[in-house]
Amino acid sequence: MGDEREQLWRFLTGGRPDEELFAPAAVERIGLRRLAAIRQELRAEYGEVGAVTAEGPAGKYRVECERGAVAASVNVDAEGLILAVWVGGGRPERPRSVRERWTPLLVLPVTVLPGPALAAVAALAGTRADVVQLGVAGGALGLIGWLVSSGIGRWALVLTIGALLAVAALRMPGLPDGSVELWMTVLAGGSLVAAVRAVVASFEKAGEERPVLIRNPLPGSRALILQGGGPSVNHHAGHPDERFALDLLCLGPFGTRARGLAPRANEAYHAYGAVVAAPCDGEVLACFDGYADQPVLASASEPGPLMVQPPAGNHIVLRAADRGAVILLAHLRPGSLRVRQGERVSAGQELAEVGNSGNTTEPHLHIQANVDTARGRISVPMRLAHRPTRPLRRGVRLDR
Repeated sequence: MGDEREQLWRFLTGGRPDEELFAPAAVERIGLRRLAAIRQELRAEYGEVGAVTAEGPAGKYRVECERGAVAASVNVDAEGLILAVWVGGGRPERPRSVRERWTPLLVLPVTVLPGPALAAVAALAGTRADVVQLGVAGGALGLIGWLVSSGIGRWALVLTIGALLAVAALRMPGLPDGSVELWMTVLAGGSLVAAVRAVVASFEKAGEERPVLIRNPLPGSRALILQGGGPSVNHHAGHPDERFALDLLCLGPFGTRARGLAPRANEAYHAYGAVVAAPCDGEVLACFDGYADQPVLASASEPGPLMVQPPAGNHIVLRAADRGAVILLAHLRPGSLRVRQGERVSAGQELAEVGNSGNTTEPHLHIQANVDTARGRISVPMRLAHRPTRPLRRGVRLDR
């Protein structure tokens, strides 16, 4: 513990990242630019570091700063060199703001429900003009709902809107023409513009580097991409280091992600315990285990009790044989890792199981690929080796 605390202290208080503090594999995996950013971000947010004290299990620390305290974790090898480091967690005492707690609850009524609601109004409208304008608005907003939903929810939305618009179309021949209402025209036009923008933003922008080819990391499961693509369908897209990252979950026989409606048990989710396989040939750069699974939250607005953990939780980092890409597999089940640092792996080899550790509210697998360029390490898209031209985005099944 002494070596860990001392190395963490030296890293956080030094004038610049010192390569002598880190194992070569750690420098290669994280990159000097990111190491410098970790310290700069800490100082900008919390001020100078005053003390580093052990807290909880081995490798877990509390960093006291001028304007608060944050959690940290560090792993060192037999020679005392840092293998992995993480600093974050924010001020433990800071409660969620009203916006942070309630904004997620608006996602469903704002993006999914307006489409069926307007389609229902169109089906009951008294004139042809009303049917057309409300139908256009309902269909456009339904398209936005399709983009932000996944699995069986998508098909329920499409069938609902389709049935309502079919009823409206059947009623039209017997309705009077009516007059064009300005507010309805604005509603229909605005909905169309919003739908077009959402569709355009759902496609990932071309990366600076060609995609990395991978195999399905969840073989044997009905793997579905929940987060992936452009910013309208992938919350990772706004973070440069994980711009093209994917979140994968598993579907049950009826197309649902869990047994029951928003169950609280990790084991109720079809992804939990699913085998994670190597997506490529390569070398294990790092393995990180020992964090417990987080509790499942009913929604992102629920206040807790999430444990302070590194965002990736238990994870494995691979150096791909193809182009030397660094591939992260995160949120793994504690105690399930089956490989060690430095081990060579083959595509399809079992590595671990899906868990719910780290920055996550339900069991899923996070995967991202990064490559080194003259400008530093950047995020790059991934493609399935057997379908290299198909973009990987929300709603795509990897097992097909």
